[in-house]
Amino acid sequence: MGLLLLGLTGALVAPLPGAPSADAQPPAATTIKIATLFPQNSSLMRTLQAWGQTVRQSSGGRVALEFVSRPRTTAESAIVNDLKANTVQGAVLTSSGLSGTAPGALALTAPGAIADYARLDAVRTSLRSELEAAFTNGADGQHYKLVGWADYGRARIFSKTALAAPNDLRGRKLWVAPGDAASAALAAASGA
Repeated sequence: MGLLLLGLTGALVAPLPGAPSADAQPPAATTIKIATLFPQNSSLMRTLQAWGQTVRQSSGGRVALEFVSRPRTTAESAIVNDLKANTVQGAVLTSSGLSGTAPGALALTAPGAIADYARLDAVRTSLRSELEAAFTNGADGQHYKLVGWADYGRARIFSKTALAAPNDLRGRKLWVAPGDAASAALAAASGA
């Protein structure tokens, strides 16, 4: 199961002064810059932007969420580094990206460990306080706020031949995203 996190650090960035166009909304008093690997024109990014519009409207224009799409070749650790350096104030991350702050979150994506969404919900509910503490007291010594989890579905492996079990990966080439510890472990364990 894939997981997403939006982690916000304590500092906020004010927008640069400038004259808005006649059609543009006035600049928000506070802009929170949030990095993601979602492509700019994807449905996932449009969902985040709709959330940003809701936040702007609900706050009377005082708070804006600015989503920054990073290239898909970017390792999520680079986004985490931007978060630590306060270049961005938030991040939408998979469990791989979280491993730099809360390594235990990777256990939620271990192949075969959690078979369905009901079990995932039960595990997260029972571990809620521990998971929140892991982000609040990050492994890197910094403090983060876990805003929420979102599931994007089960991980899928695409192949030119049928794959029914991990052993079917033996001897095959398997692409692993940079810094993706769970996929790297799967590749090593299956002999891919």
